[in-house]
Amino acid sequence: MARIKFSRFFSMIGVGLCLMAAAPQAAHADVLIYTDPDYKFRFSVPDTWTLGVPNLPNTRVRFVSPVPGDHAFCEVATQRDGRFQIYPKRHMHTVMAENFDAGFWQKEAARRYDNPQILRVRLPAGLDKGDAAMAQILYDWNVAERTPSAEGSGIDGDVIRMRSVTLTSVYGDTRYDMTCASRLDKFHRWGELFGSIMASMTLHERYTMFPTGYYRDFLGDPPYKVIPHPGLGTSVRR
Repeated sequence: MARIKFSRFFSMIGVGLCLMAAAPQAAHADVLIYTDPDYKFRFSVPDTWTLGVPNLPNTRVRFVSPVPGDHAFCEVATQRDGRFQIYPKRHMHTVMAENFDAGFWQKEAARRYDNPQILRVRLPAGLDKGDAAMAQILYDWNVAERTPSAEGSGIDGDVIRMRSVTLTSVYGDTRYDMTCASRLDKFHRWGELFGSIMASMTLHERYTMFPTGYYRDFLGDPPYKVIPHPGLGTSVRR
């Protein structure tokens, strides 16, 4: 009986290999998976997207869509931020809510963009394993100034109105900012794909799931009674 099962199993493998060999042109990747060499995060974009030129500080990578008129892109920026390493992972949602609220995004949008307008701030949010804050922002983008090869196809000369969604997370000692955006009047075409790209983000593991780390369960040890006694470097009050 076992011999028949193994025979059937290997026959199925053989059929699959034959089908793959018979149709080599049909086998192609639908997505491109990017892995950062230093921060070890990874995410996927459609394989038709290409690397773009980052236009914000600390940007690690930027991918742009093949539809030039929509100006759709996704990018990830990182910076070291060790302010919250003292907090256990279970308290990070509170840390994010207190430090990345609407007031933070008002300043952040003004720093990043021209003529920004915040549509929405959401807390809590998530970026893979990291607690996050989310913001949707409208802003003006000078296409000719920041991407010289792009065609000016927006309103008011080369300035077009953009809509972005950003997830910001402090995970371990690093802050991650993942942003996807397109021109405002085309955002409805890209919103679902942007959500899929952001959902594919995987952060390098920085926390252990066990309270004692990867050490033995010392929390289960019996209590010890420490009895002080006089010795070098000690004093006893009598």
